Amino acid sequence: MAIKDIYFSPALPHKFPNWNTGLFNSKILNRTHMYGPVKQQIKNSLDLMRKILEIPKDSEIFFVPASCSGAILCAFLNFFSDNVLIYKSGYFSEQFSVDIKQICSNWQEVEEGSEFEYKSYNADRFLVYTETTQAKKYKNFDFLPEVKDVENITIVDAAAAIFLEKMDWNKFDIVAGCCQKVLGGDGSLGFFNNQSKSLK
Repeated sequence: MAIKDIYFSPALPHKFPNWNTGLFNSKILNRTHMYGPVKQQIKNSLDLMRKILEIPKDSEIFFVPASCSGAILCAFLNFFSDNVLIYKSGYFSEQFSVDIKQICSNWQEVEEGSEFEYKSYNADRFLVYTETTQAKKYKNFDFLPEVKDVENITIVDAAAAIFLEKMDWNKFDIVAGCCQKVLGGDGSLGFFNNQSKSLK
């Protein structure tokens, strides 16, 4: 499969009908995340996210600041080995490749439109699920191995696509997403889920 096999994807979904700020529990606004009711609210949010997105039970979900970019950088710094394959499909993959090159000494780029034996390449992998600035996405991820079949890890920047697409969790060790495109600026949290292999 060639990376040119990329299709259109919307970037900004609408908020649900009748959304309003009154839906927030004002008693926990501006309180520390260590405050009991806030901790419970975070747990409730993570549990609901797991259910809605059908995230595997053997993976962990983390909220982090700085949106999806913050989540991706956390994943880069904590989980990548020193050997990384970068799938370049547009603006965001180009920008994140700069960070990867500063973190890892061994890296290889696969340009959009090129043919490559992805499954046989022995390296960690990074790709952007949907290039929102160009409104395009991958048609499928048949070219990726399942996480159980390889020792290396695959990190994907899914951004808002995590709420729009049917995620194939078997293909990704770490998935970063964000909430602000479904909540607006008030939801500028990033999050990522880790499959059991990357946690080990």
